[in-house]
Amino acid sequence: MKREVSYAEIEKDIADLNKALKTIKKNATVEKALNNTIGNVRFQAAELKKHEREIADSKAKIESILNGIPIGLITFKFNPNPTERKWNYVNPALEKMLSFSKEEMLGKGIADQPCLAPDTMSVVREVQKKYGEGVA
Repeated sequence: MKREVSYAEIEKDIADLNKALKTIKKNATVEKALNNTIGNVRFQAAELKKHEREIADSKAKIESILNGIPIGLITFKFNPNPTERKWNYVNPALEKMLSFSKEEMLGKGIADQPCLAPDTMSVVREVQKKYGEGVA
């Protein structure tokens, strides 16, 4: 059943359509801004990925250099609490010198190292007394 539409209803529908059109235009602006933001985020994500690759490459180069040094080396992440300083890198020369694998030494503090004899620990303690807890 078809209903008769009044002029007033048509005018109201036109006003509603104009309002919707303005909203769409506003949304088009929002959409453009959103697309720009998405583009910026994508660019930043690509830059971050590039920098992560550069850092990984740098770490690999540094590790390659350290692995080639014929002197035993260790590194540890500094922590103000000396008991929390864990070895996080051991080069092959140190493994060979001490006859322990890096797996046996990594993640342990100096006091927990299987490679250090008790008399070595006393030397370490003397060095720490002389130069401060920041050593070893």
